Amino acid sequence: MKKYYLLLVVCGAALFFGATYYKLSPPLFVIKQYNLSYEQKSLKELNNREVETFDSILRARGINYRSADDDIIYDSLLNQKLISGKKELFDIKEVEYFRKTKKDSTIIVKNSKGVDFIREIFNARSQTDIPKQYQKHISKNSYDIVLYFTEKDLPIDIAGNEVKDRRRYFIATDDYKHYLLLIKVNELFTAEELIDKGFLFDNTKISIPEDILYPYRDDRFWILPIMLLLALFPMLSTLKPKEDAGNLNRLLGLTEVLDKQINVAKIWLLLAILCIVAVCAVVFFEMDIAEGGGAIIFIGSFLALTSIIVFFYYRKRARQLSQILSGEDVLAKWEYDRFFWQKYADKYLQKYLAMNKSTLLLVSVMIIIIFGAIMIADPEVAETMGLIGAGLIALVTLVAYISPKISAKNLAKSHPIAIIGKNCVLIGRQFHSWGMFGNRLENVKISEEEINTLEIQYSYQTRYGRTNVTVIIPIPQGKIEEAQAVARRLMEEKR
Repeated sequence: MKKYYLLLVVCGAALFFGATYYKLSPPLFVIKQYNLSYEQKSLKELNNREVETFDSILRARGINYRSADDDIIYDSLLNQKLISGKKELFDIKEVEYFRKTKKDSTIIVKNSKGVDFIREIFNARSQTDIPKQYQKHISKNSYDIVLYFTEKDLPIDIAGNEVKDRRRYFIATDDYKHYLLLIKVNELFTAEELIDKGFLFDNTKISIPEDILYPYRDDRFWILPIMLLLALFPMLSTLKPKEDAGNLNRLLGLTEVLDKQINVAKIWLLLAILCIVAVCAVVFFEMDIAEGGGAIIFIGSFLALTSIIVFFYYRKRARQLSQILSGEDVLAKWEYDRFFWQKYADKYLQKYLAMNKSTLLLVSVMIIIIFGAIMIADPEVAETMGLIGAGLIALVTLVAYISPKISAKNLAKSHPIAIIGKNCVLIGRQFHSWGMFGNRLENVKISEEEINTLEIQYSYQTRYGRTNVTVIIPIPQGKIEEAQAVARRLMEEKR
């Protein structure tokens, strides 16, 4: 099992860091919408290079941008541009313009899948219009319709076309009515890497969004719940008794106590797994947080954590019980005849009835004082408060008398045996452990009466402090010295 968990940690870490730093290999094809009508209109303006010429003329002549001479020079350069042979492009339709100006950089797509792709992307008005199968190729950090494809994912057939690095190509249907811009990139950099390398103002360099360039980075955290589930499932197989068939067969009446601890642990483990799956489902199926998704995440996470803690609690109890049933770390094992056992069950009942009687008296007095004060302070609710107080006293009385009787009846029916371990004890079907987290052994003493008993007192942490539990174990005749040795050993273990 240790090798399994070591392998799980190593594989999980390798997958996590692999997903974090895995980077797409070139080439990468960038496909985006292109507005040809806007390009046609832009011919009536100076381009970037021509604007630089315009600015240099103004600076050389000392002309202010807002003067009349400014407009004259701008119009002169624009007229010269139009006279140079592009004026006729203003009057032709978009398809003819496309054929005439983009002929050398156009790739006509004829396969049906590629044609459908071009039409769908061309007609999309926002990212939500992009077909579902292409959504993963869109950057989450961009509002524009730009898609990024590796060579094997490219939905169009460009075989037979020599596509050069960073050159703009127009992929179009054979009627030129649907078209997109295609750029092949052989150097893959993020915007941050372009800055670091000093390429920020290099128009030949294209930045690739990180969520595209590192495709598994956002999904790497899925490895954590998967690892948790893979770690929890094998624990079901660890919940089994120690193999000591002869001893366990002889104590066949006690195996159901162990089975109960194991079954409770399994139920909590399965509940933890179910809660983790429910939380993951909210994220995986993108459930709306405001419409129940948030509640499932909060409740599921809380229950998963609680269930895992309770599972380990009961698993440890099951292991402790399995150990003493197989004879491991056993300080004493006493078996009794039925007559002695029934006599002990009767004494058990009388002792706990007496203990509960004193507790009942204290609780009843507190109820009378509290509710009596309320009745005196507010006579209008005196009758109601009196009934509530009387009801509480009746309920506490019922529990104080019924609970010990049920416990004593079950004890009398159980197997007449007591097994005392270093940190736990099994008496009949009752199992107590002070070796759990938050539990501690308080005291061990021997009471010599009609039936000699070994009394083990331990406490456990509750919300309002520590609560004490006393386990009363009958000492068989002739075993008083062994009981004293057990008491000394337990107190030594406490230190």
